[in-house]
Amino acid sequence: MYISNNSAIMFLNFILLVLFSFSCFPCMHSSVIRNNETDYEALLAFKAATNDPLHSLESWNSSIHFCRWKGVTCGSRHERVIGLNLVNQNLTGFISPHIGNLSFLRFLSLNNNSYSGNLPPELGRLRRLQSLSVSYNLIGGQIPASLSNCTELSSIIISYNKLARPLPPELGLLPRLELIAFSKNNISGSIPSTFGNLSSLMRLYGGSNDLAGEIPDSLGRLKKLELLAFGENRLTGFVPPTIFNLSYINTFDLAANELEGTLPSYLGTTLPNLQTFSVGINLFSGTIPVSLSNATNLVYLHVGYNRFSGKVPSLVKLNKLGVLALSGNLLGKGESDELSFLSSLVNATSLVSLGLDDNNFGGQLPVSFWNLSTTLSRLFLTRNQITGTIPSEIGNFVSLLDLRVNDNRFTGMIPYSIGKLRNLQFLDFSRNIFSSNIPSSIGNLSLLLAMYLSENNLSSGMPSSLGNVKILLELNLSQNALTGPVPREVLSIPSLRTVDLSQNQLNGTLPVEIGSLKNLEYFNVSGNNFVGEIPSTLGGCVRLEFLDMEENSLQGNIPSSFSSLRGLQVLDLSSNKLNGEIPSFLGEFNLLALNLSFNDFEGALPEDGIFKNASLISVSGNPKLCGVFLN
Repeated sequence: MYISNNSAIMFLNFILLVLFSFSCFPCMHSSVIRNNETDYEALLAFKAATNDPLHSLESWNSSIHFCRWKGVTCGSRHERVIGLNLVNQNLTGFISPHIGNLSFLRFLSLNNNSYSGNLPPELGRLRRLQSLSVSYNLIGGQIPASLSNCTELSSIIISYNKLARPLPPELGLLPRLELIAFSKNNISGSIPSTFGNLSSLMRLYGGSNDLAGEIPDSLGRLKKLELLAFGENRLTGFVPPTIFNLSYINTFDLAANELEGTLPSYLGTTLPNLQTFSVGINLFSGTIPVSLSNATNLVYLHVGYNRFSGKVPSLVKLNKLGVLALSGNLLGKGESDELSFLSSLVNATSLVSLGLDDNNFGGQLPVSFWNLSTTLSRLFLTRNQITGTIPSEIGNFVSLLDLRVNDNRFTGMIPYSIGKLRNLQFLDFSRNIFSSNIPSSIGNLSLLLAMYLSENNLSSGMPSSLGNVKILLELNLSQNALTGPVPREVLSIPSLRTVDLSQNQLNGTLPVEIGSLKNLEYFNVSGNNFVGEIPSTLGGCVRLEFLDMEENSLQGNIPSSFSSLRGLQVLDLSSNKLNGEIPSFLGEFNLLALNLSFNDFEGALPEDGIFKNASLISVSGNPKLCGVFLN
């Protein structure tokens, strides 16, 4: 067979090419193995630095390829590690610096573990890293400045750790960073002005740290910013005006700092996307901007505990409002029309919390107020100068958990419809001018934990239906004009810790059922007309710390069962008709004050314990007592 020279040459070239390819294959394969070996060794070093009580890393061994290890993700092309996700595995130990050898790593997530130690500076070698998430650990030290080398980073989440020391200014060199979260640490120093260079930044979480100083003007350059949160720090000075022009912001949280100045009048116009605006617990002054009503997406508005004054503007456009906190300011002047703005909230059908307490609001609540959302769960009107009555329409607020109207000038009756508030847990009507009786419907409030009706003009007897409130912890009906005996049902509520019925006109004997109050710590029935003996069952209330029964007509001896009240700190039985000897066991107690004056005690005064300290006891007005102390 004839073969041309050209064909022979072509065939020879083909053979040489094949041979060359096979000769180079070991080199190429060796390169892949070498790179894979680097990742393999880095992962093993990471495992060696980790304590693994749940055996989450049990698959990390040579029996299977590391790309199949739990939490490891590899790229399909080169089988290099691109992701490490070990969230919520109860891992402890420290993050190995060898993690910096995972040169293809893009995503690192170690949230919800208990890693301690510092973030290794070797993280800065991960040039492809896009997401770093190590929140909810015990990591301390400083955020490594070397992270500025990871120019592909779009998110850094390191909240809820023990990081300290200042923020490295180098973090401002990350051009693609969209989210940085370092809240709930102990980071000190100031906010670096270089953060203003993070042109891609959308969310900035820095709350609950120890940051101080002023907010840098440069943050006003973050045109894409949607969330700014530096609440609970020690920031001072004024908020740069340019920040109020960042129109994409939906969450603005600078609460609990030491910031001052006024809010710009245009705030609601330049921040139309606001959903959360929280600047409470600062030193802001001036008036609340009328333009706030233009921020129609507002859900959470907290400007409480500042120095805002004047009238509250209409909030009629804020139909999505869920929380309105105006507490602790200088709002109002005690004038009659200062609560008219509440009418503008009738369309806020999702309102759950309204705080107006600790201001100077005067006048009556508008009639439309009682048409507010039935979703309202917290209503705080405490310490104002509000007048008028509480109508039966209060029964419409069926979602109320916490109702506080104390320290105002409310008059009239407590409406019977209060019994419709079956979810109520906390009720405070104290220090007003409420009159008439306590409605029996109050016994329907079966979830109530605390009830304060003190310092009013309430009269008639205590309703026995109160005994239906089986989980009540605190009951204060003091300084009223209540009459009649104490219903035994009331003193049978086993959960009671505090009972104050002092300064009323209650009479009869104290029910023996009081002995069932095993959690009772404070019991005050002073200034009433109780007669008979002190129930011996009271000695079963072994957690008692404060017992005041002064100014009644109680008779008989101090019960011997009182010897069980070893935790008693204050005991006042003065101005009664008690007799017999003062028991010596009182000298064994760690009492801070003891008043037995103006009774009919006799015999020798004990000499031990508190009886050695004349400044802590009073026994005057007992002419039959004798002893060295009395001389």
